[in-house]
Amino acid sequence: MEDMNQKSELHMAGRTVIVCSLTILLYLISNMLAAAPVQRLRQGWFNPPADLNLNAQIDIQSIQTGDESANIKLTGGVFWYLTQLAINESGSYVIDFNNSSVIGRFSHFIFNEHGKKIAEYSGGIQSKIKNPFMLRHGRTMELDSGHYTIITKLDSPFFLAQPVPSVTPLEQYQSSIKFGNLITLTGIGIFISLGFYYAVLSLFRFRPADIFYSTFILGNLIFNSTALLVLSDIFGLRWFYSISIPILFSNIAYIAFVLCLLDINYRQHPRLFVAGILCIVTLTGHILISILLPNQSLELDRYGVALFSVFGFTCGVIRIFQGNMTARLYMIANITFLIPAVISISLNSLSSDFNLLIEHIGLMAVATEVLMLALVLNYQVGQLYRDKEEALETTRNALGAAEKANAVKNEFLANVSHEIRTPITGIMGALELLKLKIANKDGLELVRIIDSSSNFLLSLINDILDLSKINAGQLELHKTPFDLDRLLSEMIEMFALTATHKNIFISLDQDPALPSSAFGDEMRIRQILTNLLGNSLKFTSEGEVRLEVKRGENSDILFKIKDTGIGIAADKVKEIFNPFTQTDSSIARRFGGTGLGLSIAQKLALMMDGTLSVSSEEGRGSEFTLSIPLPEHPVSAINLAYLKVAVLSEQGDTEAQKIIQDLPFFGISAEHHFHDPEHISQLDFTPDILFIFPGQSSIPEGKELLEKFKHQANRVYHWIDIAHYHDPDFTDAQLVSLPYTRFKLYSLLIAELNPSHSKTRRVTDFSKASVIAVDDNHVNLQILVSMLHRIGVSATGFTRPEQAIEAAINSPPDCIIMDMQMPTLDGPSATRLLRQKQISVPIIAYTANATDMDRKICVESGMNDFLIKPVKLEVLRSTLSRWLNT
Repeated sequence: MEDMNQKSELHMAGRTVIVCSLTILLYLISNMLAAAPVQRLRQGWFNPPADLNLNAQIDIQSIQTGDESANIKLTGGVFWYLTQLAINESGSYVIDFNNSSVIGRFSHFIFNEHGKKIAEYSGGIQSKIKNPFMLRHGRTMELDSGHYTIITKLDSPFFLAQPVPSVTPLEQYQSSIKFGNLITLTGIGIFISLGFYYAVLSLFRFRPADIFYSTFILGNLIFNSTALLVLSDIFGLRWFYSISIPILFSNIAYIAFVLCLLDINYRQHPRLFVAGILCIVTLTGHILISILLPNQSLELDRYGVALFSVFGFTCGVIRIFQGNMTARLYMIANITFLIPAVISISLNSLSSDFNLLIEHIGLMAVATEVLMLALVLNYQVGQLYRDKEEALETTRNALGAAEKANAVKNEFLANVSHEIRTPITGIMGALELLKLKIANKDGLELVRIIDSSSNFLLSLINDILDLSKINAGQLELHKTPFDLDRLLSEMIEMFALTATHKNIFISLDQDPALPSSAFGDEMRIRQILTNLLGNSLKFTSEGEVRLEVKRGENSDILFKIKDTGIGIAADKVKEIFNPFTQTDSSIARRFGGTGLGLSIAQKLALMMDGTLSVSSEEGRGSEFTLSIPLPEHPVSAINLAYLKVAVLSEQGDTEAQKIIQDLPFFGISAEHHFHDPEHISQLDFTPDILFIFPGQSSIPEGKELLEKFKHQANRVYHWIDIAHYHDPDFTDAQLVSLPYTRFKLYSLLIAELNPSHSKTRRVTDFSKASVIAVDDNHVNLQILVSMLHRIGVSATGFTRPEQAIEAAINSPPDCIIMDMQMPTLDGPSATRLLRQKQISVPIIAYTANATDMDRKICVESGMNDFLIKPVKLEVLRSTLSRWLNT
């Protein structure tokens, strides 16, 4: 329907052009038939005699006209024209030019019948004399009846046509120029409005056709404004060459516009495209010639107009035969321009009775085409939008189908996650208990292999689920206050034993100015750091892995993970964040892994408005930098200035230096740092705490130090490598495993003096606690109950939630661990029933589904905490310790 409306608009515009043309033709005929009060006796171009003196009385009859060599040349120069006329009535008359107003300078010399000069008038586009009639060169003369001779001198760089002097009664002149001026102002208005509109539009639509079209209009605007005296009379601008030079650029713009409008390109239309390029090259040559021969510039304009007219017509016809709808509409616009344009180009003069100028014909031709082309562009853009709407509708349908498929996929992944986690829960739980019962070294190694493989499988499932949720935009962040010191300490502690087994030094360098508590998503930050530290350890066979943490700009915190591993090749650095990507297949074979971890880590960093970047050198190691906005969470200031602490270490011990650096954070003096054991006995006070760092000392030497100083301080702590942490000859209370962290120092300081403030305080005696466990899978239930028994809890298991609810009502336990997905009654529903029965004991969800939605459902149903299958014995113990007040 819209397509029909566009075509109707073009057809209506065509009919309007025809009506306007007929109106103009009738107007011209009526002027030809009007009575002429001025009788022309003789007129023509002439070559002035050498002795011609216009300021003296001249012999008019001696001047011979009609010599063709005297005729005006369009390439410019100085020319003379003689007009002899008879005035029938005395009155006011106007002398002006027919045909064209493109004149650099002119002068009219008026002589009476005796050859005496009675008046002189000057003007022209290059002249500073103001025109008395707007947009005309007319000059008013007061003449009595009689015979007069007018000699006109023309001096111009070039001419558009022959400007023939003509005398008209004042009233008739004033009436006759109105129509021409109306055409001028209307055409200029069309150029300004459409030119500005499409120039602005090109800034937003970025369509080359709009740019070339507005350039074409601009060139014609400047040309017609200068030629028809708009710039000189209204704006006082007298740039004569602005008649010709802009058209040279306008012609080039038109060729480029046709190529864009009709979608002519080298791949599909090589001949037309090459022809267009040759036309542009030719027209560019015109510009260069005009610089050298400026008086030829208007002639070159004519050739350029003829060239683009032929090219446009040819392209239109060819593209019509090729079935291009836009070409059909373009040809309507082209023909409406072509006929008057050819007339204006070919004409050198009009009848002296015509009050319109050749410039007016050209203006009407171009203005008509500009209007028609605007409709063509409107149709083309409308068609593009219709095509886009159709494509958008298709895309919407495809997106809807994709969203449905994605929902099915997510549901499938959730179900697969649950189904795979369920047997893994049984396997890993059984392994956890089996390790405690096997004493045989070979048997323990086999259990370790099975446990490692199970953990890898679980990690793979988690990675795939996380990546799927991130890509689907379904992963939510949970920003809460968290203990940053604890997080960093646990990260290092997690990998310390692995690093020791590989003989790799792992350490934490924590900025003393770093806040101890922050606000953010602790779980996701932990996930990123676990991945980065795990990778560094995996790809490092010797040397060190170091985690550096410090403040960045604003509230950002920078985490730098540096290693001395195999590094990354320069051409592979940009690829490592792509999913399922490793630098080469040999690495995948040597070290394993799916290549998902870094991709997930970077996506999580971006979700938290942070960044994750890497710098690496092959064979020298890598450095990953994680920057995340983590505003400080204010906590109560800790001041332990009353404590007296001493430190004993070897010279240059970096771990001991860190404790010296951190003691002021707690308000404790750091001046009691000694390297000679004898200095401890010389102290004039007894330290509350003595920290000993063995450095390179052997284990026996460390034991001697403990024995030596155990009575010289209220408490002595020996920082020891984690590999020897469980040495039976040490008492647990005296040992602290390396590497050092600020959180470990805080825990020792607080726990020693005020155990109730210890961050590490957890319930460890569960002998009086009773727990009900519910899981519809008999194997998993059996494993969970066995784990609970292992940590000392009195546990009762049920495979049916109805039985568990009845037992809880009859004899409320201290805690309930409830599976979420069960066939007859799911965990959240069972929890609601228990809360309705006023059972207020803690209920912990036990599930393989670890999504944010699952957590939300658990909280809303009244559950207190969340255990993800498969659960480790230590995680089970720490979770219960939060809820059992034993």
